Amino acid sequence: MFGNFCTKMDKTKKTRRHRENKDPHCENYIEKLKNEFLEFAKAIQNLEKHLGNMRKARGGKSFEKIILILLRMIEITCEIPKGEYRNRLKRIDIVIPSSQQAINYPDRSVFLTCKRTLRERWKQEVPQVGPN
Repeated sequence: MFGNFCTKMDKTKKTRRHRENKDPHCENYIEKLKNEFLEFAKAIQNLEKHLGNMRKARGGKSFEKIILILLRMIEITCEIPKGEYRNRLKRIDIVIPSSQQAINYPDRSVFLTCKRTLRERWKQEVPQVGPN
């Protein structure tokens, strides 16, 4: 036990001497280590942000599917635009009664965009599909 205490004291003295002499190798090493930790922290933050956004996107898709199921439960014909219709209707999430009718007769169709938060609503401007 006493031997361990002496060894720790020796290490402490060496560390103090190292700091007092301001060894440039030690300072460079510390600076490099600090930069590595900062880069690592930034990478972790980006990963957390990416994972958070993935959950938001998944939540939005789930919300769309729930709305679609509820509309169908009350016997409203509706669909989520796919393929070419998705490209033409851009940000429209659900169309009633069909994508084809939405393109050909926009005045006889209902367009729904599903947003989870008011913030999403304010960020997105729903494009006009055809004449009003």
